[in-house]
Amino acid sequence: EITFDRLQEKSPEKIIEKAVSGMLPKNRLRKVRLARLLVYPDGEHPYADNIIKRYDTKIPLVTQSIE
Repeated sequence: EITFDRLQEKSPEKIIEKAVSGMLPKNRLRKVRLARLLVYPDGEHPYADNIIKRYDTKIPLVTQSIE
């Protein structure tokens, strides 16, 4: 058994992995899904350029009458 403080000092990415593991269903796909989980301890990660943020896009309101 390890405390949260010691785990945070030793390997902070394990905290996220354990939290996500607890949220996943307990079946045979769990290990596969956890293997795809990538946790980066720093704020920087190699995929920062691939993230698209669109703040100026507005969803048009479509109103149609049902006839």
